[in-house]
Amino acid sequence: MIKYSQTIRYKNLNKNLETLNNNILIELMLDANATDKLNTNKHLKKIKKLCGERIVCIHSASHSLDLGSKDDFIREYSLNKVLGGIKIAKKLGVCEFVFHTTCMPFMPEAGFNNWLKLSKPSFDRIINKCVKNNIIPLIENTYEKNSILFDILFDKYKELYMCFDIGHVNCFSKAGYDDYIEKFSNKIKVVHIHDNTGEEDSHLDLLKGNIKIENILIKFKNHKQIRFNLETNVDNFQYNEKILKEILN
Repeated sequence: MIKYSQTIRYKNLNKNLETLNNNILIELMLDANATDKLNTNKHLKKIKKLCGERIVCIHSASHSLDLGSKDDFIREYSLNKVLGGIKIAKKLGVCEFVFHTTCMPFMPEAGFNNWLKLSKPSFDRIINKCVKNNIIPLIENTYEKNSILFDILFDKYKELYMCFDIGHVNCFSKAGYDDYIEKFSNKIKVVHIHDNTGEEDSHLDLLKGNIKIENILIKFKNHKQIRFNLETNVDNFQYNEKILKEILN
């Protein structure tokens, strides 16, 4: 049976839950402020009451974070926000955790190598904490221009898996979809699905941009362990779910 879900931002949770059917699984996306708020029993109880067992994944805060920053304070702040998301996943009994590399692409080779060196202790702690708590760590492609960073990370961390975002490839990566899919077919456990025109990460509804979504998703049709997660407008969930099921069923 194919597993579907929808991303919901924590700040929109009450409103979005009114739109979704009760059986739709949720990937709950945090921001930095929500990470602090949700690490209190009061807010966790509220989430459990609203969502029950529907949350299958916590999506870490990512904006403004840099796990390999040259600034010690920024690096530590970034790490703590990601670790805070893992803590929330543990308290909610969620077994998947998506986070971003936070690596910005416009660096010379020496700068990239230094970023790798500085970020290593953070990746060590993030992945070790996930494994310790029986949570699957999933790294998501975002602004990376190619798949080199993922080659390095997957070679280093055998417990690390991939959240493959097709929209991000279209507007940020110079590598093609096949480069990711063929290389990391044994690592991809979640596919984030949304559309855009290639100009910006606009998270359009399916078939509203220029991504050949059917050509990409058909490559995953026989991968029964993958979760297909819509990152489109929640108000249009039924429209997007219908297209997704027509492609995959």
